[in-house]
Amino acid sequence: GDKEFEPKNNKFDPVPVNIGDVDEGFKQADMVFENEFWTGHQHNAMVALPVCICKPLRNGGLEVWNSTQGIFITQWCLADSLGIPMNKIKVHRVALGGGFGYYIYQHFNDPICAILALRTGLPVKLEGTRKEFFIEGGRHVAIIRLKTGVKRDGTITARYMQFIDAHGAYASGSSIVRLACGFFLSMYRCPNMRVDGFSVYTNTRPINCMRGAGNPEQNFAVESQIDIIAEQLNMDPAELRLKNHLRGGDTFWGQGPDVVSTVMSCGVPQLIKEGVKRVDWENRKATIPYKDCPWIKRGTGMAYGFHTSGGASDKPSAVVLDYSGAIVKMNTDGTANLTIACADYGTGNISSIAAIVAEELGICYEDVIPIAVNTDSAPFEYSTHASRSIYSVGGAAKAAAHNTKKVIFDWASRMLSFPADQLEARDRRIYVKTEPSLGMSVREVLEDAQSQVWGGTAIGTASQRAPACPPH
Repeated sequence: GDKEFEPKNNKFDPVPVNIGDVDEGFKQADMVFENEFWTGHQHNAMVALPVCICKPLRNGGLEVWNSTQGIFITQWCLADSLGIPMNKIKVHRVALGGGFGYYIYQHFNDPICAILALRTGLPVKLEGTRKEFFIEGGRHVAIIRLKTGVKRDGTITARYMQFIDAHGAYASGSSIVRLACGFFLSMYRCPNMRVDGFSVYTNTRPINCMRGAGNPEQNFAVESQIDIIAEQLNMDPAELRLKNHLRGGDTFWGQGPDVVSTVMSCGVPQLIKEGVKRVDWENRKATIPYKDCPWIKRGTGMAYGFHTSGGASDKPSAVVLDYSGAIVKMNTDGTANLTIACADYGTGNISSIAAIVAEELGICYEDVIPIAVNTDSAPFEYSTHASRSIYSVGGAAKAAAHNTKKVIFDWASRMLSFPADQLEARDRRIYVKTEPSLGMSVREVLEDAQSQVWGGTAIGTASQRAPACPPH
C-alpha cells in the first residue's frame, strides 16, 4: 500500500548503561565523530542439519536426542514450554556436525517434535531441510550508531553507542544487546561511556547466535570508526589503538554490563607491535599485485578485538550463568571415566578436557574415557559457547580429577609409608618425590585398596563457577 506501517510494541530487552559524565566528555573533546554502520546476515552453515528425536515415556515424560549446545538448556526449555516437570525429561548428548552458536537456544522444531510424540504416544523424529536451515538462524543484523570524542593527541574523552538488534519474529533466548554492550565498553579505555541498546522483533524467521553473539557487530563498527578517526587526526591507526587500549588494572566488562572483572595482564601492545612488524606496516600503501590488472589493488589494514572465555566474572552476574560440573571415576585397571555435559560439535573440546584430566591424574591420555551422558547422569553444565569449554569445563574437570587423586594418594600413602604430600603421579605411577624408584603403578594402588577393603572406588566431583572470563 501507499501508507507506511508504524510498528508498535516490537522493542524489547533495553540495555541502558552510563559510566562517568558523557556530556562533559564530549565538551572536553577537540573533535567529535559520529558514524552509522549496518551489518548483514551471515549463516552458521554447519554440515549437519538440525534433528530432534523424542520418545514418550510411561510416566508422561520424554526422552530426547536433539541437536543442542546444552542438554540442560533443552531440558529447561521443554519443561517450561510443555508444562512437564524437569525430572521427567531426559536429554542425551549427541555429537553435532558443527554448531557455531546455532544450537545455543532451543531450536523451534524441538517442542513441535515433543508435542507430536506426546500426542501420538510414539517416538518421533523431526529433521529440518537444507532450505529451512538457511532461512532461519545465523548472525543478527544490527544498526550501530557511534559517537566518539577525542583530543588532538588521540586520547578518547567520550564514547557513545546506540545498538539496534534485529531479532526475527520470535525470541528463543535473550537478545545479543547485553553482550554487544559488554564488548563495546571493553574495547577502549575511557572515563565517560554510554550505551543505548535494544532489540526489535522483525518480520523474518527466528534468528539465533553465530560466533561471538554481538561482538563482531560492535567490533566492525568500532574498529571502522577508529580508522576514520586516525585518518582525520593524521595519526597512525596502530598508534591510536596502542594509546587507548585497556591495560592492567582497568575494568573489563566481558559479556555484559554486570559481567565485571579487572584486567590482570595485557598482551595487546605486544600483539600490535608484532603484527605491525610482520605485515611491514610502515610500507602499507596500496600496491598493484598483477601488472596486467592495474584496477586490482592490494592494501593493508588493521583491527584488534577479543572474545571471552565464557561469561563468568569476579562477582556473579545476575543474568549470565557460567557453571560447570565434572565427575572423574577411576576403574580398577587404572583407567578413568570422565563425565561432563558440554557439547561435542567437532572442536576437540572433550578430547582436550580428557587430556587435562590425564595430566592431573598422572595417567596417559588414552586412559581417560569420556562417557555418554544425559541430564540424569551428568552434573549441571551451562551451554557450550563463548570459548568456555577448556577454561570453564576444563577447570571443573581438573578440580574433579584433583579430588580423585587425593583419594588415590591417601591409599598410596598407606601402602608406601610416606605422607601424601610427598607423592607424585606420572606415567601411570605413584612414587615418592625424593625417591622416584620407590612407588607402584596406579593400577596396583587401586587393586590393593580394593582388596584391603579401604574403598571400592576412587571418585571425585566438582561443580564450580569460573573466576572470570579472560579474553583471547
